[in-house]
Amino acid sequence: MPVSDLTCPPLAHAFLCVQWLRKKGLAGADKKAGRVAAEGVIASYIHPGSRLGVLLEVNCETDFVAASEKFQSLVRPAAVRLTLSFS
Repeated sequence: MPVSDLTCPPLAHAFLCVQWLRKKGLAGADKKAGRVAAEGVIASYIHPGSRLGVLLEVNCETDFVAASEKFQSLVRPAAVRLTLSFS
């Protein structure tokens, strides 16, 4: 969200500010709802002992995001954590 969008009421009206930000966020989510996330990464993890494993697919909108180091570093630990949640 751009800084220019953060024109909330003063701190005394924090509740109104929170409501405004929620409304603004939902409006932004509606605009993005129709987008297709067709690119992504698949990660696999086999727990030691080979009795439990996970294949995890994480999608994104562009191949540039899927190829980024930051996105790649998100997927592998997520697969590990998902496996550990079932063990």
